[in-house]
Amino acid sequence: MTADAIKVARKEKGWTQFQLAQKLGYSESRIAKLETGRVLADSFDCKALAKVFDPPPAVADFGDPVRRYLNSEISASKLAELIPEPLDLIGAFAQHIAELEERCVKPALEQRS
Repeated sequence: MTADAIKVARKEKGWTQFQLAQKLGYSESRIAKLETGRVLADSFDCKALAKVFDPPPAVADFGDPVRRYLNSEISASKLAELIPEPLDLIGAFAQHIAELEERCVKPALEQRS
């Protein structure tokens, strides 16, 4: 999740940075750093944010595979495999999650090395 996306999603919920921090168990300064891009969201952050902001209704209705992904029981690529072909929207969501993981995790790992 990009810095701008975090900020937009938080504002859409009508939450302050403090309220989002409480929901995630983070400090308010961590939220500020994530929203300004001073800290890149890692895969843990991405999953925590996905849980707090709720998936779109079409995704939430799909149920178990999405729940298993958000609870770190399966990978994004496994989620994509479990999505039936007729559910193009859900498949797109699974692909989007895989891309988010790639964008969140790679920069964080590169930054640490």
